[in-house]
Amino acid sequence: MSKKPNPEKALKHAAKGDSHFQKGRYDRALKEYRRAEEIDPSLPGIYDKLNQAHDRQGSEWKMDDFARSVSWTMEGQAQRSPPIRQVHAMLTPEWREASEIAYRILAARGQEDVSADVERLVGMGEVATRALIGVLLEIRQKFEAPAEPGRGEEEGE
Repeated sequence: MSKKPNPEKALKHAAKGDSHFQKGRYDRALKEYRRAEEIDPSLPGIYDKLNQAHDRQGSEWKMDDFARSVSWTMEGQAQRSPPIRQVHAMLTPEWREASEIAYRILAARGQEDVSADVERLVGMGEVATRALIGVLLEIRQKFEAPAEPGRGEEEGE
């Protein structure tokens, strides 16, 4: 269970991080920024600060450092532009799986049992919600597509 964000406490840690950063103590700054992000992941600008401190730390990057940096970059982008979360979700393997399950449920005929698929989607959380929204928007787009000339209505009518 996640704790309730505490913006005031997070700001204090971010300010400590800023002080360390300005003094060139990037390890300490990173530690404070991580604490601030842990307390309040929605703290504006925290992901940029995490990346800057991490970049200046000077140690050689490992694979998990790269993954962490990508994650922070994506969170920072989502803070600045919330709709980008949908794009980020589409980059995950879970998105494809959730979309396939949604289409399988839609394609089920008659009394076919879809309860296992429904439960799987429910268990996938936010990524399933975003994938379902994507499926619905795709279906809506297909129904809203203009009729091709020569099919159905004549041009100019």
